[in-house]
Amino acid sequence: MNKPFRRLLAISDIHGQKKQLLNVLAKAAYDPNKDQLIICGDSIDRGNDSFAAFEICQSLQKKSAIYLKGNHESMMELSLRDMIENPGWQKEPGRNITIWSTCNGGKNTIETLAQLSTTKLIQLFFYMRNMACYFTTDSYIFSHAGLNPSKSLDEQTENDLIWGTRHFYEAPAYKNHTVIYGHTPTFYLPGTDKNIAKASIWHDTIHKDKIDIDCGCVFGGRLACLELPLLKEYYSD
Repeated sequence: MNKPFRRLLAISDIHGQKKQLLNVLAKAAYDPNKDQLIICGDSIDRGNDSFAAFEICQSLQKKSAIYLKGNHESMMELSLRDMIENPGWQKEPGRNITIWSTCNGGKNTIETLAQLSTTKLIQLFFYMRNMACYFTTDSYIFSHAGLNPSKSLDEQTENDLIWGTRHFYEAPAYKNHTVIYGHTPTFYLPGTDKNIAKASIWHDTIHKDKIDIDCGCVFGGRLACLELPLLKEYYSD
């Protein structure tokens, strides 16, 4: 019988920050044999080591981590489909690839994908398509962008979970569960330090049912790791 995990560790919105990812996992003394790591999406884009960070998350998943889909993984999925269907995509990239590259920081990721074989692109497409959008325990719900609190968990769409709802942080979520999510850098939320370099994990002090762990690492903030159930916080240098 497998031993239960000692701790839950959650991180989100790595955005190609490979060094910060390795740094914060070292600070948390992450042990894949003892700890359940949940990566809440957006490992890729914006940062200089986009694909390297993605491959680290894949490697962590093979060891025991849960790697959830974020909106950037979804954009990669849509673009991979277009690359496979249109072999001439580098000359005529189409809408999905163009928007991903110019508006959402996907340029470095796309440059790496352009070097891969069609077989590898197909493998990556199915990997992205099959990624889970949420993970639950008895006490927690993990997703990239929260959820739509007006729906049951079974009714959530992929968009609800990877893009979120505009005012999710203001509304009560689910009884008996705390939602752990990212997507929105915490310095945009009320009651937080607006000094981006000191961005920290946001706890809902009103409803006490949600925690935002995206501290805007790629925007000059920090990569955060939350240890549960102790609520201990670790931050990258």
